[in-house]
Amino acid sequence: MRSLATITLLLAGTVTAGAEPCVALSGDEALVTAVHDLLATRGIDVSATCHEMHASLTRRGDAFVVGIDAPDGLPVERTVNEVGTAATVIESWVRTDVAAPLLETHIVPREIDPLLPPPPVVKLPPTKHVVHLFAAAETSLGSDRTEWYGAQAGACVMLGPICAAARMRVASVGEGPGHWGGNLQREGVEILIGVDLPFKLHRFTLTPGFGTGFGATHTHVEGLMHIGSESSGLRADAHITFSFPITRHVAIDLSLTGNLTQESDIESSDAPTVRLPDEPRALIRIGAGVRYLGRLDEDAL
Repeated sequence: MRSLATITLLLAGTVTAGAEPCVALSGDEALVTAVHDLLATRGIDVSATCHEMHASLTRRGDAFVVGIDAPDGLPVERTVNEVGTAATVIESWVRTDVAAPLLETHIVPREIDPLLPPPPVVKLPPTKHVVHLFAAAETSLGSDRTEWYGAQAGACVMLGPICAAARMRVASVGEGPGHWGGNLQREGVEILIGVDLPFKLHRFTLTPGFGTGFGATHTHVEGLMHIGSESSGLRADAHITFSFPITRHVAIDLSLTGNLTQESDIESSDAPTVRLPDEPRALIRIGAGVRYLGRLDEDAL
């Protein structure tokens, strides 16, 4: 009640500039008449044609219920015990010239004592980045119809919606047409960097991505010295991985990769009567492995 009395005094001493504030009243006829008279003495126009504010007055036992359609469109309801208080509630909503000065922000000047120590510097905690560590066994089919077996391992760090990734892959030919799988052997290694884009699918994660880098291939005839070749060049791949979690930090990965190779530097020690087969220009890889999800402090990057 003390706050309502304060508002009443402020309203009584305030001179309104511009057009008179207005309100439309409806509800209990006796209450509407009593509140109408009180608001009129306070300089508020009570008119059925007012579109700025509408208030309804009803009885609830010995109390009065004031319903107000607020300017923001949300209904407001107040229960009071006196007619004068009901008028004051309505007036506090209609007379914005009183509420505005009370809510105005004032800057209070502050004097700084030069003898006082400077305020402490607040250091924000380091940002946490989600890091993925993954490893998988792979089987591959080359464009020269060779079958490869190998593995890959890598990591990626989430930077917003993307994951900056690096991976290393090793593989060797297991079977193929001709002499593959016998004395003719071939091994390859490559290192790629790129970007992964993980998407959540309920509990699962679908991660397309791509990478580029460098690789090397060694081809030789087992048991025969000085018959072999070393080649190296650019590598590129596009991959997609389907992950499903088995614990909070561990998930199983299934992956499909398309790999392109390029020979840019070749060192050969072929015997005159032995011609080693060319490298495949493309490979399709299928992998299955495990992924660990953890967090990395920004200071550790």
